[in-house]
Amino acid sequence: MYIRLLYIFTLISFYIAAGNAKDLRFQHLSIEQGLSHNTVNCIYKDSFGFIWFGTSDGLNQYDGYEVKVYRND
Repeated sequence: MYIRLLYIFTLISFYIAAGNAKDLRFQHLSIEQGLSHNTVNCIYKDSFGFIWFGTSDGLNQYDGYEVKVYRND
């Protein structure tokens, strides 16, 4: 009985996860899209929705449309 319930819950969770996977989108960012360097050392998403990429050639802010590069003077 418990094995059947576990099996049913597992199937339901896979079904829900597969339905949510359709909402995922991936976009490749590189120097062609404005990234300052192709090697990214760290990634952070802030509370405003910006994604920050730390590279060896500066800090990059991505808003979903364009990349702004901040470099040390």
